[in-house]
Amino acid sequence: MHSPTHFLRNVNDTQTCGHLYMEAELKSVFLLFVCLTAIGCIAVSARHSVRLARRDSAVVPQVIHVDWSPPKTDIDPEYVSAAQILLGNGLGDPRGGRFARVDMPGDPGSFPALTTGSYGWISSDGRRLTCLDGIDVVMRGHSYPADLDRTISLLMAPTSKRSWFGPGSQIGPATPGVLLVLGRADLAGRVYKRMTQERSGQLTFEQLRDTITQGCELVAVDALANRRDEEGEGASAALVRSLSVQQKQPQKTQRFIVDSRDVHIKRAIALHSDLLRRVERPKREPVDLAAIHRLDKPARIAALIDALDTVDARQVMVPGGPEFGQDPICLALIAEGGDAVPAIMDVLENDERYCRSIASRGSIGSASPCTVKMAAQTILIRIWPSSVQAYYSGTGADVPKLRDLWNKFKGLSEPERWLQGLADDKSDYRNWLNAAQHLTGPADDVRSLSSGLGIRNPNRPVSGESLRASHGSEIVQLMIKRIDEMSHARTNSTMDLFEAASAMQMGHCLVKWSPRDALPSLQVACKQALDTAAFYVKDSDIRSTIAGSFGVAIADRILLGDTTTADDFGQILLFVEPEPWFPGDRLFVPLWTMPLDRRVLAKGEEYMKRWGDTMASSDVNEALKAGGAITVEFTSSPLMAFRPFREMLVRGLKNATRSGTAKVVQLGGSGKYLQYRNDSGGMGNWTIPADESAKCRVGQEVTIEVGDQIAMNLANGALKQVPHYLPIWPEGKRKQALEALCTWLLDDRVDWLSVVKSSPFYHPDLE
Repeated sequence: MHSPTHFLRNVNDTQTCGHLYMEAELKSVFLLFVCLTAIGCIAVSARHSVRLARRDSAVVPQVIHVDWSPPKTDIDPEYVSAAQILLGNGLGDPRGGRFARVDMPGDPGSFPALTTGSYGWISSDGRRLTCLDGIDVVMRGHSYPADLDRTISLLMAPTSKRSWFGPGSQIGPATPGVLLVLGRADLAGRVYKRMTQERSGQLTFEQLRDTITQGCELVAVDALANRRDEEGEGASAALVRSLSVQQKQPQKTQRFIVDSRDVHIKRAIALHSDLLRRVERPKREPVDLAAIHRLDKPARIAALIDALDTVDARQVMVPGGPEFGQDPICLALIAEGGDAVPAIMDVLENDERYCRSIASRGSIGSASPCTVKMAAQTILIRIWPSSVQAYYSGTGADVPKLRDLWNKFKGLSEPERWLQGLADDKSDYRNWLNAAQHLTGPADDVRSLSSGLGIRNPNRPVSGESLRASHGSEIVQLMIKRIDEMSHARTNSTMDLFEAASAMQMGHCLVKWSPRDALPSLQVACKQALDTAAFYVKDSDIRSTIAGSFGVAIADRILLGDTTTADDFGQILLFVEPEPWFPGDRLFVPLWTMPLDRRVLAKGEEYMKRWGDTMASSDVNEALKAGGAITVEFTSSPLMAFRPFREMLVRGLKNATRSGTAKVVQLGGSGKYLQYRNDSGGMGNWTIPADESAKCRVGQEVTIEVGDQIAMNLANGALKQVPHYLPIWPEGKRKQALEALCTWLLDDRVDWLSVVKSSPFYHPDLE
């Protein structure tokens, strides 16, 4: 088991969720979050007792002072003083406990679940465990006697894989402090000396305090997510006490530090208050939705609002967030429709509760509890999609605007509300585009501000179809007007690039709504986009701003019979240097959509030759190694239907430049993988097919080349029919497999569009 300091979820800390922000990689920033509250010297009879004070109507645990005289030691006095101050204020007290190895069972859905092999001191009553990293947790597993000296020596043993402390290790910056409290100055000195050698410097007060606060937060969040509210209340109380310890900072940074730490402690107090509320007024969970559904509508909505703090939406994709739209309570509120909107807006304005959901970005970092407001925002968008135009910020300041919009538009249909947004001259280009995308998107499609381009020729009516008879011409004229305004926008900043891209995306919406009216506006949008790109090309990334929208606009113009597209397409390609990892699916849409333009295809073929020359040149091999040569996104994209691209892949497959190493690893119960490490620092995992897994020996290692990386990206992509390939095969079999890949890529008998459409990630937007 990893100790609770390593229950590492990830923060999605936006204004939308008033939750804690803490990440292991950002410890140097986290030291800024210390509160001004002076150290209170409050005598207590037991180390876990907490005195409570009221501050801003929230319950605030006050700082605890525990009498303890440090043993004689050579450890830096600042560190010893920090341990003395933090004892009882987050730093655990091992005195009176028995040292043991503990196997703690994980809770269903815990992220990550507790496993086995943690070390710490079990309290005399058997209820708590003080871990080696200084954090207290509730004791819930089986224990086995262990020898402290032998364990410390074992955990400090250096390995060739990683440092002996840090993420993934039980020993951390607080371990010497715990050992000092125990009275083992000898062991504390050994650990501290090794740790400062590893870190090339003394451990500071901030580093120790940050370790403690991070651990307390993660325990509190894990407990909140898994309905262990009493444990969470204790950990969050320790978090607040740790943050309330004052430490003098340099005067020149004092104001910034004060502002930052004040924000953080308010969030910690909010989490503690929420957990304390749950302890004092526990609810029956899960909520009885069947009983709620039998209530009349007002009582039903009120009961569902009250139950929002039990929402337990899970996150299924990283990056991403919890799927609130799939939670039964959220779905029940969505089903109430417009009648629930006033209550949802009250939540957005006033509700400070948390729910049981956790946000994660997937890397080693920290956990972030989600607020009820986050769930409410999802519910509101599902009931009233056009409300996103109000730009709800999460602070409640925008709720009056939401109420005004609702009172004004609640009698309208949702397409009529989007039309009002498109017609609003006081709005901005993002809202105009969002409105157009909703009006011209599939009728059953729920889109947000970050929606894609939309489907050009859907097989079902668009959302705004009901307005065609009464407002069809008005919508055409509004789109033409907005395209012209966005195309000619000049802010004297790189925002012009984004607005130019939005103008072309608006043109795509006009193609879907009224193709006969779209071509002149598309031509103007493309011309202005090229002028904008030429102005900013030296200072900005054209490929990630304009390129994708430009490619779709060229395809739209070809569809509308424009025979002047080739020069424009060639010009945008000159602004986008061929690099292994740039995002380019939409840029190349004209190369596979129907109808095709021969001159445009020739421009694409020239570009593929440039790209292939770049891959083969010796001066960019370092970049090729870092980027994996050709990414999975490209080898799973419709670009595979363009023969010159496949020919370029064949050139890359024959590139024998060393790029790194790969080794067979076993990742839990999920099977065997090839873990590759590029010489330039990049790393990742390739899946080993099930029929090959048994033949692969864990630990087997091989040198990989650029061609291997392209082959493995093909084999690990989403396309079916790709010939198998593994770089750990014997050399003869490996060469045969490469030849088979090359033969397959150059086989014109293959229906390549059917191949790329077999990908589960294929989207009709790219047709």
